[in-house]
Amino acid sequence: MTLVSSGTLSIGGTATDRSINLELSLAQNANSNLGQTNFRSLAGVASGTISIQDFYGKSAGGGCTCNGQFWYFAENDEDACGGTRTREFLYHCNDFNCATSELFTDSSCEEAWEPVDGYWSNQTDVIYVENGAIDSCEECP
Repeated sequence: MTLVSSGTLSIGGTATDRSINLELSLAQNANSNLGQTNFRSLAGVASGTISIQDFYGKSAGGGCTCNGQFWYFAENDEDACGGTRTREFLYHCNDFNCATSELFTDSSCEEAWEPVDGYWSNQTDVIYVENGAIDSCEECP
């Protein structure tokens, strides 16, 4: 389902196209707030001010709660997991699983990430990318 692109939106409620909780597969009366990670991921607002208007037209995708987090790039696994590195905000469906999850560049988990060769880490897992494809994925050292 996709949230409406104008009109009334709310955190809770029973209207599937007007309730952010329902869009995120949460109970309509779940105790939620706009600053939660899953809400920020859906809105595409990683940090700073967030408002209801940021959710217009957003979709968590079919059966997918699109979550976002920073991924860190470096030339080796140790730097990617905690040393000198650069970062990019990427998204994945539901909880990240090193073996099966795909990464996306948008908060609806539809635009596939095109990786740059090197090491990418979410500070728990590290992915090695070679020739534009994920070669291996394991826990940070």
